[in-house]
Amino acid sequence: MRYELVPLVLAMLLVGCAAEPRQPDWIAGNSAKYPQAQFLIGRGQADAPAQARDRARADLAKAFQVAVEEVSEDVTTYTATGAAASNSSSIQAQVSRTVRATTAQVVEGVVIAEQWQAETGADHHALAVLERQPAMIRLRAEIRGLDDATDAAIAAARTSSDVIVQAGSAQRAVDAQFDRLAEQRVLRIVDASGMGEPQRHNLAKLIGDRDALLARIKLTSAVDSDTLGGLDELLPAAVAAAGFTPATPEQATHNLSAVFDHTEFRDAQGWYWLRGALTISLVSADGTARGNHRWPIKVSARDAGTVGQRARAAVQDTLNRDLRNVVIGFGQKDQ
Repeated sequence: MRYELVPLVLAMLLVGCAAEPRQPDWIAGNSAKYPQAQFLIGRGQADAPAQARDRARADLAKAFQVAVEEVSEDVTTYTATGAAASNSSSIQAQVSRTVRATTAQVVEGVVIAEQWQAETGADHHALAVLERQPAMIRLRAEIRGLDDATDAAIAAARTSSDVIVQAGSAQRAVDAQFDRLAEQRVLRIVDASGMGEPQRHNLAKLIGDRDALLARIKLTSAVDSDTLGGLDELLPAAVAAAGFTPATPEQATHNLSAVFDHTEFRDAQGWYWLRGALTISLVSADGTARGNHRWPIKVSARDAGTVGQRARAAVQDTLNRDLRNVVIGFGQKDQ
């Protein structure tokens, strides 16, 4: 009888062993099924499966945070001097948006490959994976497209005799390469070799060429009307900060004029409001109108003196941020 019980005991032991789930290798280390050379992975752990999956996706996305930090350092290097210095914050915002948008597109390819729970009541684990190759193919195609756009912009600058058109084309080349810089940083994370796409253009040289063209745009600046006051100082300063050359009427290639008109009122809550518009017009030395642009200005404050100060600060910020691109953008309208 005792011998007859042996098979039964063995069977019970085997059932017990089979019931114990085996911990996957990715819980505490690399995954043999999803090797690092082919996949980016993220791990998540939580008391609910949905939360574990979300944490796994977030863990994988952390790999791309370094791209934001590195591209920010790149921009700081490229905008340390020259006309780019006055637009450093705008360029930082541009490339950061590109990195985040590119990263968002890449992580759309993330899938939850596996889930595991040691036993009922224990934490849930999830593994998020991103296959490198499809993401690399898409990123390389986008980068090559930006290089092609740069080639086209350079060609347009070289074939035009209009310095406004030349500078606008050069700016488009620079903008495309800053976007490329952002996408390259993301690609170097996806690419297991860290190499990315070979460089076709020298961004520092493109910036230098752009700055040289900006300097050839010699501007007089005149204020036709200013109901606020102070525009006669803000406008010439913005011209110089944009990289243009301030000039006398005899030396100028173009004449820039500005108007600021506004109204003020006080609301029922005691706030002072100023609403106005800043308008600039550009005319070539031969009298050809190149374009005009209008910015709305709206500020508020608790006292009348402060609202004027804030309006002047808003005008200054607007000119420093936008004047260059608006002026050279007039050339695109003529193409």
